[in-house]
Amino acid sequence: MQPNVVAYNYPAQTDGYNQPQDQQAYQQQQPLNQGQGVPLGYPVNQQYAPVQQQQPFINGPVIIQPIIVQQVRRANADGCQFPADINCPYCQKPVQTFIKHKSGCHTWLACWLLFLFFLPLFFLPFCFEECQDIIHFCPNCGKKVGKKKYKMCC
Repeated sequence: MQPNVVAYNYPAQTDGYNQPQDQQAYQQQQPLNQGQGVPLGYPVNQQYAPVQQQQPFINGPVIIQPIIVQQVRRANADGCQFPADINCPYCQKPVQTFIKHKSGCHTWLACWLLFLFFLPLFFLPFCFEECQDIIHFCPNCGKKVGKKKYKMCC
């Protein structure tokens, strides 16, 4: 059995290095590497196969654990701008509050300032819910469970 031998036909070198005639002969003998999908610097006569990453091998069964999400409920809804999930301090049930908007002292102060400086616009703080206090109520027992006061300068 004979081993596979690949022979390349290189030009013979004679006296000295870098002879222009030998370089031209060598360049003419090399096949062109155009449109074959082989990166430059790889031999053209050999087949090129890109190296693919292998998936890691896992020994044994894969265990999938469930993700547990706990919802944190507050004791009251003080300072919340939106309906909050709380444990009602009166009926002891987990509920989501409902809110009502009510004019507070800062709403009236904004009204008086607008009355002094911009007379036609004095009623605007009563039209915007952002300029009013927010009061939270329990939907189960109907009692007040929190409040967020409107502050003009904060």
